[in-house]
Amino acid sequence: MTNPVSQKNIVLIWDLPVRAIHWLLVISFIGAYLTAEEDGLRLLHVTLGYTLAALILIRIIWGFIGSKHARFTSFIKGPEATWKHLLSLLKAKPQQHTGHNPLGALAILGLMLLGLVVSFTGWCALHQVGGEWNEELHEAIAEGMLVLVAIHVLSVIAASFLHHENLVIARGRHIINTMVIVNNNLKVDSGAKIEFIDNGTLVCGGLVEMIGNNYDIELYGKKNAEGVGLIINNSNEKSVYISNVVFRNLQMPMYFDFGWKRNLVSVKHNIFSKNIGKVSLIQVLNTPFGINDSTYV
Repeated sequence: MTNPVSQKNIVLIWDLPVRAIHWLLVISFIGAYLTAEEDGLRLLHVTLGYTLAALILIRIIWGFIGSKHARFTSFIKGPEATWKHLLSLLKAKPQQHTGHNPLGALAILGLMLLGLVVSFTGWCALHQVGGEWNEELHEAIAEGMLVLVAIHVLSVIAASFLHHENLVIARGRHIINTMVIVNNNLKVDSGAKIEFIDNGTLVCGGLVEMIGNNYDIELYGKKNAEGVGLIINNSNEKSVYISNVVFRNLQMPMYFDFGWKRNLVSVKHNIFSKNIGKVSLIQVLNTPFGINDSTYV
């Protein structure tokens, strides 16, 4: 029915080592921070601190020998590129970057540097080197890391809203593992294969154009219906066109909640296969609405 996805269409951004190191760093830092004042958990605190330092050193090595987007040369930019990216954010028209953007790269480098310094000062405190001033420095750096982490997370959230004002999903394989909100227009090109993992959800409030050729657009989850699916919500008077698309192994393949504001909804010649839920319609009033000639298996 559909052609398999060729390797040349798969764009690998975050490889397994980068993702594993990222989340292990998160766990190590949060764990070390929460156990810092507990004498009974000193061994755990020290272990997490050493783990943090080891993970950063591994990430540094991987930054030189790892896959393309894991290498520092792929995302560390000069002052000019960083300034241009900052200006694009201030204009609410952010530049597109594969992998880390220039500001994100600075945050990553800052967190890595602070992580190594906080680990070193922690080792000094454990071996009673530096006295009270070292302990105060250790605590101050840990607090600084927490602030930088908060800024980094908020920046990621803000950037996600800016970048998803309009979204074009090109031909090839894509993975959605969180809620992606498209505030304006969503266009999915023929030949796109979108895998939904964890609680991955695609939410659109504007024009939806998803027109395949001989069922070559696929939205799918794992065999246990791990991903959620497509949500089209109440936003504006733009239309919805979905045709020649395969929806399979999803919790909720298509969910409409848009009241009376849509001009036209055309959902036809699609295949719905092995999904937990059906197409759901909430508050559909007066909109010219048609779901026909689709196959449910």
